Amino acid sequence: MARDVLTDPWKLGELKGWAPLFRNPFTDIFGCVMTHQSGFKCQDFEARFGDCMEAYGPHRGAKECRVYFNDLMECSRMTKQVKRVQEMRAERKRQYKAGELKERYAPPPKIDAF
Repeated sequence: MARDVLTDPWKLGELKGWAPLFRNPFTDIFGCVMTHQSGFKCQDFEARFGDCMEAYGPHRGAKECRVYFNDLMECSRMTKQVKRVQEMRAERKRQYKAGELKERYAPPPKIDAF
């Protein structure tokens, strides 16, 4: 099950850490390094979360924007995808040990298969 903003206090710290403490030209130049706005797959999720946080503010936004934040964290950390792959590997290992499969790993596709 995915973690929620309200149940994980450490994520509330992530919500409040979006702006630099002191603004200067270096923070303006290198501020885009820690975002997903440079053409990555999560840029839409971050934009929705940023719009929501801007609309509600940091205190109320922690509650109102938790869905957008959870979507952004899932996109950037891929926890569900990693869990799904682990479950598939465990099931294949179980089937191999139980004798349901003759080979532990599936054969690779032929070279010109694509």
